[in-house]
Amino acid sequence: MKVYYRVCDMSRDNEVCAADTTERYGSYRADDGRIRRLLDASSWTLAYDADVGASDFRTLVRLDFAKPIEFSPGEKLELYVHSAEESDQGLVYDDAPDLCGRPKDDGILQIWPGYAHLSSVPFGTSAPWYEENSYSITSLRRDRRFVGKVQYGVRWKLWEPMKETHASFPVRYREVVQTILLGMKDRNCLLSALDYDVVMYIFNKHIGWDWFGNQLDPPALPPLETSSGSAVVDAALRALTEHHASGSKGDAVKDTYMEQIEIVTNVTATLISQSADLRRRLDHAPPPIRMQALLHITKNIYEHCRKENVNALKFARDTPTVQSITDRVCALIAHRQNWQSLEEPEDGADDAETEAAQRLLDEEHKKAVTNFLNSVAIPSLRRFFLMNREHHDSDDEIDDFDDVEDDDDIPYDSDLDADDFNSDYDDEVDEDFDDEVDEDC
Repeated sequence: MKVYYRVCDMSRDNEVCAADTTERYGSYRADDGRIRRLLDASSWTLAYDADVGASDFRTLVRLDFAKPIEFSPGEKLELYVHSAEESDQGLVYDDAPDLCGRPKDDGILQIWPGYAHLSSVPFGTSAPWYEENSYSITSLRRDRRFVGKVQYGVRWKLWEPMKETHASFPVRYREVVQTILLGMKDRNCLLSALDYDVVMYIFNKHIGWDWFGNQLDPPALPPLETSSGSAVVDAALRALTEHHASGSKGDAVKDTYMEQIEIVTNVTATLISQSADLRRRLDHAPPPIRMQALLHITKNIYEHCRKENVNALKFARDTPTVQSITDRVCALIAHRQNWQSLEEPEDGADDAETEAAQRLLDEEHKKAVTNFLNSVAIPSLRRFFLMNREHHDSDDEIDDFDDVEDDDDIPYDSDLDADDFNSDYDDEVDEDFDDEVDEDC
């Protein structure tokens, strides 16, 4: 068993790449830059190399690194776990079915889905049942999670009277610090008897950073878009909203639900506006396929907004989420259309040139929604959005989404670059991430 790693700058994830439309069991072109980067052995460092026995369902095999892997704020750690076993008994991994590609998150560490590597040779380009060739890579399977357990340590940042450091702590914590420091300067206050070193010791050893709440200053994010950048996609989203709105007026619960749907459609428009490939695929798809794809996207976004403390502005601008939706939806549409190639549209071809053409487009989308619901025997879009959820709430119990512009419920350490985060072990903090652990290659 071998484990390789590399540490990357997270800023590299701030750009949406071309869509990966490779099918679930498909192969990649040999000149695919993203895949070649994954299989570039020179960019990886070996962290573990040993023969290990088989694990079972109750006992996992430990892979103890001789030296912990360290990474810092603003960096991302990629792991590649490789087994030399030539059969399919080497590594156990799981599917990553979430359309949005969201990570596993224990409040400190986020672990994202990656690829399964099927070759018994490290960085090999062919699966066992394919011959090696120079024009394709058959050894990778996208959207997979490695199953197991990760043990890690955190070195917490200490407070110090530096502007950048002070600003990285929660709002209430900063207010407490300022109050104590003001008290030290007031001779009529008992706090003035404290020595500066004693106060620093109290701040860093006796006051928890989250004792007074974990609210950070809200990020400076632009508002949600009302247009995806595509006239036909906007028409489809408008048809969805109108279909939801039918029969909702006058019912307080349904009115709350409609407010949520409007947020969801705006989040969807914002996500699509950031991906040229996704817009093009949706533009060229027939109305029924386009509508099914948008239903798939909006339902997944709705579920995330209900079951997580999701900040809509942050969610809509999250590049890995945009990339995951782009890859999966483009692959879905291409498959439904039998992998037809896309022709570049003529100038203005995606704009409704006349009012009559716009009305016709709207009617096509409304019909597509109705036909879809009839095909799956579901009476309404509301029922479709609420079914198959993790927590089966009553239809009349509509939870409020997190405020579009409020970060109160976002943990202070939910962003790895918000802390002084290193993976070296600390005697005071030794955390286990015991879940389906994902592999990045």
